[in-house]
Amino acid sequence: EEGLPWKHGRRDWFLSRAARMETTAELVSKVDWSSWARCERREPVRPSRLEIAPRKLSLGGGAMRAGVEIHAIFAAIEWMDDPAAWDEPSVRRCLENPRIAAWFRPETMADAVWRERAFDVWLDGAWISGVFDRVVLRGDRAVLLDFKTDACEPEALLERHGSQMRLYRCALSQLVGWPEERIETCLVHVPTADVIAL
Repeated sequence: EEGLPWKHGRRDWFLSRAARMETTAELVSKVDWSSWARCERREPVRPSRLEIAPRKLSLGGGAMRAGVEIHAIFAAIEWMDDPAAWDEPSVRRCLENPRIAAWFRPETMADAVWRERAFDVWLDGAWISGVFDRVVLRGDRAVLLDFKTDACEPEALLERHGSQMRLYRCALSQLVGWPEERIETCLVHVPTADVIAL
């Protein structure tokens, strides 16, 4: 016969085993659930939702969509050579800012970048769940960036998003095993291409 030869057993061994296997429903029905302790369901804390009172988006429903599109553009950039390659004016303006551009260019071959990286950590008895916009890992230090498209003055970002970023820094510290002092944490205000450091 062609194909792989077998040396031991029966060629259709799995058919008899499949006939004996119980379905998941049958297995679950046999468990005595009364002896199981009831666990409280925990919901994760989502730091991006810790912002102050809901605010009106300046562009109506389009503002949120624009924010998602801006984030998608930044997420597509691992490392960049030329800011002019990006058609979106606000993204190009950001990438032309030397401070921001430095986080989109590797310093060494060992530099690593996380883009739109989801995380879940347990901090001080709370389940923290979020998404890092951009984390640049360089040697024994990191830069944590969060892109904001809020229609506000750049200085207002700290009041709106400071709690979120402090939790993100704690989460990153736990994930990489480094003290928070080695994690530079910045908000990038996309409309003005300003950087606000925490």
